[in-house]
Amino acid sequence: MLEVFDPKVIASFQTLTGEDELFESSLLSLNFMQENHTDVPISIPLSKEGVNTFPNILGILGNGIMNRYNWIFDYSELTAYYEPNSLNNSKFEYPCTDFRINREGNKMLFESVQPNSELDKKGIEDGMEINSINGYGIEAYPKLKALLKKEGVKLKIKYFSKRGKLKKMRIKTE
Repeated sequence: MLEVFDPKVIASFQTLTGEDELFESSLLSLNFMQENHTDVPISIPLSKEGVNTFPNILGILGNGIMNRYNWIFDYSELTAYYEPNSLNNSKFEYPCTDFRINREGNKMLFESVQPNSELDKKGIEDGMEINSINGYGIEAYPKLKALLKKEGVKLKIKYFSKRGKLKKMRIKTE
């Protein structure tokens, strides 16, 4: 069923019991409480064990919609009240690269490099260290995460090969 989504990304994430994989893509539209949202991100855990494998449980699915409303839950009446908040009309954000970055201590690393992507073909693997992106290092980590969510940005990436040699590459976000 997941093959009907395009584009799609398989990413790793940390769970309470170890590391797992997550399928990420988008829905063309989603009608929620008589409001239509377009280009909605979805995430589906691909867990083989743990909480996400129980029947009828899909983990945390829908945060992209839930955080666009203020919620009050009245458990005694089994009722939920909601109202749109300032995020309701904002555009959904997506990664615009075939990889993510991760921070481990004072290092920035490649993460979730997609199979058959440009980076994969250049030999980039998860866990390889990034020296800088467009001249910014680990000190600009939040800024770099935001940069990877913008379309049409030219990236100059300096990274360390498996043998520790500093290398360069250029890519463009899509």
